[in-house]
Amino acid sequence: MTEARSASEASTLNIVFREACLSDAAEIVRLCAQWGYPMSEQRGQECLEAVLPSQDDALYVAECDNSKLAGWAHIQTRELISSQSFAEIVGIVVDESIRRKGVGKSLVEKCEAWAIAKRLPELWVKSNVIRPEAHAFYPGIGFKLAKTQHSYSKTLDQ
Repeated sequence: MTEARSASEASTLNIVFREACLSDAAEIVRLCAQWGYPMSEQRGQECLEAVLPSQDDALYVAECDNSKLAGWAHIQTRELISSQSFAEIVGIVVDESIRRKGVGKSLVEKCEAWAIAKRLPELWVKSNVIRPEAHAFYPGIGFKLAKTQHSYSKTLDQ
């Protein structure tokens, strides 16, 4: 299936693409669990309360006509000392029951429009090495592989 056909298929699914709101918390949490990042609904609510008012973030959702979310995408402005400002999709997930129907592409297009409106020259997205379907998806919609890297974390004593 071509990407153009997939995008048009999303429009036939009665999905509305819009900015997220606080009442989306439970559905966003449900999709986070599918993505491999479970969290409580309270934590989801706290995240939305921090992200939604930010001028440097946008959170878009794809809402089905049954009020369930088909997906979401979170984009941020990135200001780094080592490079020019850019936009980064820091999270994107499509419900596993509706993948490959253009929802992800439409969410990325919303993020692209946001970045263009912010006059940011590039859009970046990172993808975990365990997601081969994403590694095929992004080049198919115009992204190029820019680099590979390791990511480290450390739990801090409080």
